[in-house]
Amino acid sequence: MSSSYVLNTTTSSISIHLNTADAVALIGVGKDSGLPNTTDFLFTFEDYIFCPQTTNMVVSIDSAEIPVAWYNVSLAVENSKFSFQEVGQTASVITITSGVYNVDDLADEISTKLTAYSVGKLGGTYTCEYVDSTMKFKISSTVTATEYILNFNDYYYTARLLGYTQTSYTSTSGVRIGIRPCNMNVIPFVYLDTSFSQGGAIVSNSRTAERPYNSFLSGALAKIQVDKLPSEIIHYFPHGNKHNLVLSRKRISQLRFTLRDQYYRVIDLNGIGFSFTMSIDFVDFSSAGMYDNKEEVKKPETRESVSEVLTNRFKEMGQEAKIQTNQRNKLIELLDLDDA
Repeated sequence: MSSSYVLNTTTSSISIHLNTADAVALIGVGKDSGLPNTTDFLFTFEDYIFCPQTTNMVVSIDSAEIPVAWYNVSLAVENSKFSFQEVGQTASVITITSGVYNVDDLADEISTKLTAYSVGKLGGTYTCEYVDSTMKFKISSTVTATEYILNFNDYYYTARLLGYTQTSYTSTSGVRIGIRPCNMNVIPFVYLDTSFSQGGAIVSNSRTAERPYNSFLSGALAKIQVDKLPSEIIHYFPHGNKHNLVLSRKRISQLRFTLRDQYYRVIDLNGIGFSFTMSIDFVDFSSAGMYDNKEEVKKPETRESVSEVLTNRFKEMGQEAKIQTNQRNKLIELLDLDDA
């Protein structure tokens, strides 16, 4: 929830400065780099961070420094492949070399790959060009008598990159133009995800066989805009109210964080790490006016809580006995005065 909380406990807030270079474990391997994944990692603390049973820990991100070191065309973002076929010939999967591309570089790469495909087949020369006025790619072949097919049925993200939808397209007189502008900004923002909770945020996403709904619960702590160019560094500072994740657990000994793109895929930073600062605050919701009926707040019984209840009860009994003693003494004094 994006909100502010009154810090109504005596426990001091904790700032934790983390760098992936200090992680105890990197999870998985980057699809492009083949290096240990610096965007999915574990931290282990020497001592537990804990809070009383009556208190909750509230986690938020204060800042982050993330290098734009991923490729906009790559295996990691699943937009480097599509099927190509000259009519009457065998279809082949075209694989674009992973890397950072602008529209002209990508057009040259596609021209080279398609021309290489045609060697030993129709022997055509292919030219892919970017049309500035429409922001679309135009593919032309020197063999105009035989058409070719661009097939994106199994390549959804490549279709989005090149300006198509997830279906197949046949050229007309050797020419095929995208149906919509190409999308070179393949990662407009990133999520900093955690293993704290699966209910701290709702993320929208494309439906898949694994996720039949177009939104799901996650532990995302921050959505960070990508406003820097490749090789530059994003400096993130949340404005206004920060997103706060209320934890159900009462102690922490290990943290797992994952940097994900808008489709919730793990980002490959090609072996380069990143850093961020998070805060852990402590809030007693039962005394913060969060519940109208105090009886609704059910606290687990522990030895400490039972001892506290008994101590308070004994204090109340002592006060009652003291009042009764004072009243008896006053009555005795009155009786003594009457006898005199």
